[in-house]
Amino acid sequence: MTGWRPAINTTETAPPDLLGRADEWSTIDAILDPVRRGGARLAIVGDAGAGTSALLTVAARVARQRTFRVLCTAGHQDEKDLGGLTAQRLLIALRRSVPELPSAARSLAVDALNLQPQGHDELARALALSLRALIRLQPGPTLMTVDDLHLADPVSAQVLSDLIVAPPPGPLVMLLGVRRSAAASVVPAGVDVLRLDPLPEVAAARLLATRLSEVTGRARRRLLQLTAGKPQAIADLATLFPNATTAEVLRPPSTWAEQLRQRYAALLDDLDESTRRLAGYVSATLGDESVPVVLIAASAGRAALDEVVATGLLEPDGGAVRFADPLAGMAAYLSRPAVERAELHRQFAAVLPAGSLLRARHLAAATSGLAEPVAAALELGGEQARRSGAHAEHAEALHLAAGLSPDPAVAAGRYATALLSAGVTGHSGWVRELYAEARRRDPAAVTPVATAEVTLALCRSARQREAMDLLLARTHERPPGDAVERLRLASAAALVSRLSGIDEHRSIARRLLRETDPAAADPGIRVMRAAVSAAIDPYAQSAALPPAGPIADRLTALHATWVADAADIAGETTTATALRQAALARTWSDGVAELPELFLPLASSLIDAGRWPEADALIARAQAACDAADLRLLEVEVVAMRATLAALRGDGPGARSLAESVWTRVDLHQNRRVAARLRQALGIAAFAEGDHEAAYRHHRALFGPNGGALYPDFTGHMLLGLAVTAVRTGRAAEALRVLDACAGPDNARRRMRHAQIRAMLTDDENSEAGFRGAVDDPAGEAWPFERALARMHYGAWLRRQRRVVAAREHLSEAVVLLDRLGAEGLAELARIELSAAGESSDVTGPLGSLSPQQQRIVRLAAEGLSNIEIATHLRMSPRTVGTHLYNAYPKLGVSSRQELNTLLR
Repeated sequence: MTGWRPAINTTETAPPDLLGRADEWSTIDAILDPVRRGGARLAIVGDAGAGTSALLTVAARVARQRTFRVLCTAGHQDEKDLGGLTAQRLLIALRRSVPELPSAARSLAVDALNLQPQGHDELARALALSLRALIRLQPGPTLMTVDDLHLADPVSAQVLSDLIVAPPPGPLVMLLGVRRSAAASVVPAGVDVLRLDPLPEVAAARLLATRLSEVTGRARRRLLQLTAGKPQAIADLATLFPNATTAEVLRPPSTWAEQLRQRYAALLDDLDESTRRLAGYVSATLGDESVPVVLIAASAGRAALDEVVATGLLEPDGGAVRFADPLAGMAAYLSRPAVERAELHRQFAAVLPAGSLLRARHLAAATSGLAEPVAAALELGGEQARRSGAHAEHAEALHLAAGLSPDPAVAAGRYATALLSAGVTGHSGWVRELYAEARRRDPAAVTPVATAEVTLALCRSARQREAMDLLLARTHERPPGDAVERLRLASAAALVSRLSGIDEHRSIARRLLRETDPAAADPGIRVMRAAVSAAIDPYAQSAALPPAGPIADRLTALHATWVADAADIAGETTTATALRQAALARTWSDGVAELPELFLPLASSLIDAGRWPEADALIARAQAACDAADLRLLEVEVVAMRATLAALRGDGPGARSLAESVWTRVDLHQNRRVAARLRQALGIAAFAEGDHEAAYRHHRALFGPNGGALYPDFTGHMLLGLAVTAVRTGRAAEALRVLDACAGPDNARRRMRHAQIRAMLTDDENSEAGFRGAVDDPAGEAWPFERALARMHYGAWLRRQRRVVAAREHLSEAVVLLDRLGAEGLAELARIELSAAGESSDVTGPLGSLSPQQQRIVRLAAEGLSNIEIATHLRMSPRTVGTHLYNAYPKLGVSSRQELNTLLR
């Protein structure tokens, strides 16, 4: 399915076109708060391409929506000698109001519009006075944006400074975009500064994944290095090459060179020969590095370097320089003949330290044939990178080294070694590519450990049948030599069976596990075997969470977290807590914490424990990993988890849209785990929308004709959803048959949950004992969401028994718990039941005229929380909070937070 991307995270507080700038946008959003209506002066300072212009554009759009009068202008390099032109654009936007001015002011404004006063000071004074007078006439607040202030002509710069020092009456917000290198000399005193640093890698990866979805794996990594955290460079790439593929990024075709040359012809062709040579030297940095100044000075001279920096083509980066526009550097490099590029790489290699990975990479770029000395240098430098934790650099170095290796067996070994490091980075396509190269050169080089890594890569690509076929073929071709190798292959088979849910795969995994030694003395091996066994048969009598012990294998950690989640283990047991803390702190060895699949079962446990914001954070981390690598299956499961949380929070349409957006992304017949996640999310979404028939159908589809769960991991959750929808659709008897047919771990949570479900479905004189067991057992405090549901259903049952006093007690507690979690739809159902029990849930007093959402926001605002803090607390955007407050204040007869606090107190 070409071009697919999962929906944007609904918790993102910035507009979609400001991906990665949520924190910076929140500062501007607060200034434009429709309630605040105050004045502000803010300079947005960043390097070229950092996103200053995008922030100003979005600020202008949002301000117009909030009834601001918006004035926009920008400085230009070729207008610096045209005095007053930048400020004149602001005046032109207000010219319709000129007739409203008094006679003398009107005459001055007309002269200013025509840039008539000849002297510098006279023209600046006329423009400033006219702007001040016209802004004063405008109703409501005004936003003034000035992009590229450092390029404004001197007259306009003085005008803007005058407006900052002596602003007109009324709320005026001024946003100034300034280049970082000029900020110290251009930004007037008294102006706050918002610095735009390069995008963090996670944010840049997400933006790149959104704009160029077909570029994955190490090609995406290469573009991230090239664009250096500059959102404008990513946007330009997507505009120039909208259908770019991974192969094109790794080996740019001649059409790319031609397009880039045409785009940057005016910039590069006008350079003199020495400057062009210096620019070419900088461009030969393999597209992903800043060049140390000492290296440039040694080749071209410091004076020449300073001259090029002054033109804006290059910009300083600490003790180095780089192209201000990364694509200009790419254009400069690709436009040079291959012979010249090779010579530039040799010059770099000559001045770089011997034994460094960078020197080896430049030697490789200058080499056209096979060369074992260069390959050995790459291998040595890559090993140093691996020791420092730079797995991607290690894999890249070994990949290059293998391609330069004359001996096929040596090349295959290097490919296989690169494969292991590439697997840690999550680049599944890269792993498969390296595996194919290793097999082509020498099949014997693919060890069982490498086979397990390739199996994981295929699993991540949602190709479970292919993964199991490859695993079996390699096991027959090269049987494992020791207990650890056999256990690794059994672990990989357990992973496939867990994801696919196919009985045949589970049988194969059992057989491979039986071939391992159950009495191994090593504690790490014992933990690993226990995790694999429980992962294969999570509901077998012997299945249990592996004992606390050394976990140095990524798949063992994943098996253990899955078992903890599926077996309904309390979130605070010793081993489960250790797993969570290790994943969050990234403290495991052997790259365990680099396995993002760990985050989702941990997030599921946090959802059950009522810690939904923490679950959001883990889901976001899993999404970040998907953006940086190619993890197709995890992408779909992330969306399924987000859809589930959205549905639990009452957003049925949004949850359904999320789940349906990925329904055809993978083959669900061989990925039954994620199919169950999606089906469950759709069921909860339908319930949130009030479509109980559809909700029941979705939940019933998770069980076979005889009632057995088609996918065992989520049986408890699925049963609870089935029961809730069966009661509302008159299918309690059918749901009871499913309940009786389902197996599961015999623990406190299962007993409480089944007691609640049976009580709901039978609805007779024996129901009370079941409800009491679900609400009174102290162990239930570990799962506040299910405890809230049990109280709600018990309270509804008590009301039907006309025991309204007891009913109100449980329903009131359910409302409090569900509100605290943010489950708005279910909280509303509990309020309806509470009202039917004779207790009004309506708010009286000053807040009685507000909607429930407005009431929550107003209470938090009265407590002193800012719009951003309220938005974070309620999982919405600051703009939505501001709109609610803007609509609520007139109803309450207040105009500020202080008045609001006084009213409620």
